[in-house]
Amino acid sequence: MIKYVRYTALAIFIAGGLLSGTLGLNNLAFLAEQPDSPAPPLDRAATPADQAAMPVGVPTAAPALPVIAGLHLLIAPSPTQEPPDPNGTAWLYVIGGNLWESDGRSAVQLTNDGHIGQPTLSPDALLFVEQSRNASDVWLASPDAPPRPITRNTSPTVSKNHWASQPIFVPGRQRLFVLGDFNKSSTGPGDLAVWELGLGQEPPVQITRPPAYAGGDQDVTADPDDPRQIIFTRYAYVGTQLIEQLEWLDVSSDTLVPLTATDQPSRQASYSPDAKHIAFVRRGPAMEEDLYMADVQVANGRAQLDNARQLVSGVIANPVWSPDGSTLAYLAEVADGFQLWSTAFRRDADGTESPGQPRQITTGSGVDATSRPVYLTGNQAKQVQQWLSSPVK
Repeated sequence: MIKYVRYTALAIFIAGGLLSGTLGLNNLAFLAEQPDSPAPPLDRAATPADQAAMPVGVPTAAPALPVIAGLHLLIAPSPTQEPPDPNGTAWLYVIGGNLWESDGRSAVQLTNDGHIGQPTLSPDALLFVEQSRNASDVWLASPDAPPRPITRNTSPTVSKNHWASQPIFVPGRQRLFVLGDFNKSSTGPGDLAVWELGLGQEPPVQITRPPAYAGGDQDVTADPDDPRQIIFTRYAYVGTQLIEQLEWLDVSSDTLVPLTATDQPSRQASYSPDAKHIAFVRRGPAMEEDLYMADVQVANGRAQLDNARQLVSGVIANPVWSPDGSTLAYLAEVADGFQLWSTAFRRDADGTESPGQPRQITTGSGVDATSRPVYLTGNQAKQVQQWLSSPVK
């Protein structure tokens, strides 16, 4: 039996036996009842079949737009018909499985696929996830080539399908971190781990080893100054209690450190551009999902959080920073679903930073709370439109 909590049942998808939560497993939809005793340890050795499942480089020939392997990527009609101000700032987000841009005054729909989510941006490329019935893949859009998949996870045998989600670029490198089950024997049935991928055909590298039957590791964010240091959400069972904690991992030394307590469910961390802070979501005693900020301190090869403080109260999801660290954007539930909000920081005379008045950016149809919003300059907003509408050659 699946038990639903009203405002958090948004971020679970269940397909082919895989459950991947992106708002947090115990505040979204409580999973099917777990076995009374834990499963035996799994074989951590990758099988050749699993290694061959991912990734691929250049895809096989595809028909010209507007259809690319099921994607409809031509610029679509907009409610306002006006693009974001090229001299201002904008945000990229997801509504109904499609990418949208808004600068707070006008909005533009970029895709018509209905199965797209979880965008992320580097200076010269856009990643997003395209989901099919039994698999999901990471796609890349850039000025060098039309949109194309960089993973191929669909198999004629459903049990051999794979899932990829929540990609982020590794800072300063032509690589990405992504959640996946590319080797099911090492991630566990229905669980995702953090993997590192290149943009070519080299095999993926597994970064984390999630506990079995807990939902997997999720919400990865990388230190902008040292991308070998990451923070992610880990789900695990302590007895019969499902817990969610922020964990810090130094990939180079395999040092894993819990950052939050087991009785303070926390998720969806986002590093600030200067790597000194993270924003994250913490569940309170009345099931509120509040926005928090904390300082990250690393000493002697280990990290800890200091000065955790609440910024916004409500039902919050997926905070992200502007590139200069002056603004936090996040998704908050209002009467008509989740909407995109932002708050700018002000600096007091003693140097203390505090959030300003929240500003609602989107209205109307609810925004997909399982996808992080993406900050764009006005020029980037225009570039993303061009990348997505580039025809196949």
